[in-house]
Amino acid sequence: MSIDIFLGRFHPLLVHLPIGFLLLAAVLQFTGALPKFRRVRTAVPLTLLAGCLSAIIACVTGYLLSLSGDYNMETLDWHMWMGIITAIISFLAWLFSIKVIRIKWVHSAKLLNLLMVLMMFFISVAGHYGGSLTHGSDYLSTDILFKKEKKKKKITNVNEALVFEDIVHPILIDKCGACHNADKKKGKLSIESLELIKKVEKVVR
Repeated sequence: MSIDIFLGRFHPLLVHLPIGFLLLAAVLQFTGALPKFRRVRTAVPLTLLAGCLSAIIACVTGYLLSLSGDYNMETLDWHMWMGIITAIISFLAWLFSIKVIRIKWVHSAKLLNLLMVLMMFFISVAGHYGGSLTHGSDYLSTDILFKKEKKKKKITNVNEALVFEDIVHPILIDKCGACHNADKKKGKLSIESLELIKKVEKVVR
């Protein structure tokens, strides 16, 4: 295993650090608008800085992990760019919070609030695509609330059963589908159909 892939495997662990720090910064910023909790805003710059730095590290390790080629490229690109934009916005928010950047015609607190809202939006979108890469495109979909569970086909006569379609494939989907689907192809293998499995078999040969 190459060093870049090894370091990239830390991404799933590190990616939760910026999410926690940046969401905490937003909570402190908006809570501090209340007179009773005004003092909590003093912690916003430090929390933003921690979130920004960890977001940059998460972006780097995420890029290294993407070099494995195990993921759907379209979903991966969306996840990557949403993460990069989140890191940029968090950096700008930190600069505004320590008053390095000021815009005369806009109140600093209002602009910082806007950046916080944008930051939370891009965190959510990046998280959606990250979840899709890890667990499949329908993992965070509302369709699961209304989708009826498929009834498993009952095999009444073993002689009439199709070995792959009725017996082997359902087991593969249940046990291996989370890591070998259209969005996440560990080892470049997708088990969504027999044809896709055969493609990997040809490559190995």
